[in-house]
Amino acid sequence: MSDSSLYTYNIIIARLREFADKHALIRKFTHGQISQADLEKEDEFPFMHVVPNQFSIDAGQLTYSLEIVFADLPRDKEVKIEYQRHSISDCVLLFADLVNEIENGQIFDESVIITKPIQFTPFIEEFSNVLSGVQGSIDITVDYEWNACDIPYNE
Repeated sequence: MSDSSLYTYNIIIARLREFADKHALIRKFTHGQISQADLEKEDEFPFMHVVPNQFSIDAGQLTYSLEIVFADLPRDKEVKIEYQRHSISDCVLLFADLVNEIENGQIFDESVIITKPIQFTPFIEEFSNVLSGVQGSIDITVDYEWNACDIPYNE
């Protein structure tokens, strides 16, 4: 079994969390439905949030489609419109950092493929707070072996 066959959903999320934890500008990592995140209590921005979209199995590969959100909260002291522009610009760079790290084999090994082009959309004043940032879908494809020997059957 190749090492990439071990890229379960749990491992994918753990590696993305590790990326966020190591990144000097990302203050928090969250996971799950964005509506479940209590953004009213969040005070650590910018943050990275991952939402599972859809998974698919094809010949020799398993693809995880994930919605990735990078968001920041305008500061009260600052001019809101100016901060939103800066926030979107910074979040584009964070999204690009993530793509670069995946593409260059820093988060996963070189057998992991991301589908390109990757499109992401800026947003302003989304969710229950006045957040600004970007969100987009990343398809992460890993090797998948059709191996029935690994099924934990009771004999």
